[in-house]
Amino acid sequence: MSIKIIKPGVFTTLQDKGRYGFQHLGINPSGAMDIVSARIANFIVGNCSNETVIESHFPAPQILFEEDALISLSGADFGAMINNQPIPINTPIFVSKLTMLQFTKPIKGSRNYLAIRGGFDAETWLDSTSTNTRLKKGGIKRVFKKEDVIRFNKLNCYTTILKNKDCFVLHYSVDVSQFHPPSNIIRFIEGIEYSILKNNSKQLLQNNPLLITPQSDRMGNRLLGVVLEREKKLELISSAVTKGTIQLLPDGQLIILMADHQTTGGYPRVGHVITADLPKLAQLKVGEPFMLNKVDIKTAHHLLSEMEKGLQQIQATYSFKIEEFLSLIS
Repeated sequence: MSIKIIKPGVFTTLQDKGRYGFQHLGINPSGAMDIVSARIANFIVGNCSNETVIESHFPAPQILFEEDALISLSGADFGAMINNQPIPINTPIFVSKLTMLQFTKPIKGSRNYLAIRGGFDAETWLDSTSTNTRLKKGGIKRVFKKEDVIRFNKLNCYTTILKNKDCFVLHYSVDVSQFHPPSNIIRFIEGIEYSILKNNSKQLLQNNPLLITPQSDRMGNRLLGVVLEREKKLELISSAVTKGTIQLLPDGQLIILMADHQTTGGYPRVGHVITADLPKLAQLKVGEPFMLNKVDIKTAHHLLSEMEKGLQQIQATYSFKIEEFLSLIS
């Protein structure tokens, strides 16, 4: 009851929603970069929202299923295949023992999430299974390596469904367009040091395209755009930061902190990406242009509320569907 990693891919890890409540101790939250896609992947197979998933980038891992499994993929589309048969994302899929999952090409997005019904057997540290690669805690304590074996939490047998097929794809899928709209706008609210920007820089912040640079990682997205200027230089003490904090670097460029961010920082916090747009930001590719758009806190709260309503609807609908299907064939 496990999978075997034939090829590890690039920075493949186990993640959940994150390790919160310990930032005052200097422990960052980690967690899935795109929390929404991780949750959707879990809902599709009937898991709770915080079950452990595999987060992968492209080149993505090649995985051998050593037992039957019910899986789903969400987030980025990397052209997934089971034994050379294309399979869709955002759809429940039964896979047979000794079949191979591989990803062929990056079609859309930057991060893919693989959920399995019942979840993966992972180390829990401070209430989370998310992998903290720096402290070597949670998950399997590190990125995936060739020949790793990741065990399932529960044994499943789906021979009556699969009937000697490599996989069986159910006919329904989740519409995720509301969570990843096609617009290239990322919305933010003002940060505590927003006022130190010169007035023309405040305008430039919203009216010029930004690019994610190759220096970006799970700690933060380094951006390339017009140089922003301060009204005056201030010596700032190191202060609390969080996922989505937009910091102004000494060279006038920006960095947006992501899942593996440090807990404090000394750069000016000129803004914070709203929670509802963090999943979209996490799926942008290096070199893909986007624009920032400032909104107020009321709008940010409304958009977050709508996002949560959408997720709750998906959980109620698709968890019921998979339970109903499994009950019919048991």
